[in-house]
Amino acid sequence: MFSTATLTPAFWTVFWALTAFAGVMVFSLEYLAQSPRFAQHRIRPYARNRYSLGKQLINTSLNQLMSLLWFILFFVYFGDRVFANTWQPGLARTVGEVLGVLLVYDFVYYWFHRAAHHPKMMRYMHGTHHWVRNPTASQSTYLNPLEPTCALIILFGSVWLFAPVSHLSFAIIYFIYSATNLIVHSSLVPTHPALRLFSFWARKHDAHHQLFRVNFANIFPFWDAMFGTTEDLLKKAHPHQK
Repeated sequence: MFSTATLTPAFWTVFWALTAFAGVMVFSLEYLAQSPRFAQHRIRPYARNRYSLGKQLINTSLNQLMSLLWFILFFVYFGDRVFANTWQPGLARTVGEVLGVLLVYDFVYYWFHRAAHHPKMMRYMHGTHHWVRNPTASQSTYLNPLEPTCALIILFGSVWLFAPVSHLSFAIIYFIYSATNLIVHSSLVPTHPALRLFSFWARKHDAHHQLFRVNFANIFPFWDAMFGTTEDLLKKAHPHQK
């Protein structure tokens, strides 16, 4: 793999390990969602969506490969400018970089996602994803290819704003970015107190797939509360609607 003073073998090893872990998460969450044994932990009964399994596999596989390519191109062309070759940046720097990047990313993504619900954007881009009415983790990347491309541009731009970002901080950012996208689409609500955030994220995004006009943020729910797009605010504004 391409290596420089910044893109070290350790950097690539961690990146591929986290990517593989995301793959394991997909299969694990999909199994839990489909298994009758765990039906009590689903938000709603498991149901097929309105497209064939073959179409889903082609779409999601191509989007995942494309996203990996975008990451690699970003690393190769901009890695030496946006990363600092350190795995021990200190607690304050790590927290600042991780929170800073994810807050900026989720804020911009909130507005991108909200704009994607404009009728024309729904027709030509985001509507592909909303064919998924009963999401599971394997359907998290059932998308028009333009959508993950835009999301990654937002992520890369957010990293650039805080450059140089340490290797450790980026590894945490990449893990949270990947894991939350799978969790919010899992339709699973485990009851263990340690997994309360997992269940919260899944319920919020499930409501988005059912109601469309709420919960546009992916990580931090306060963007929706701040800009009036939570389920509670929608119900107050339209009390006659369910």
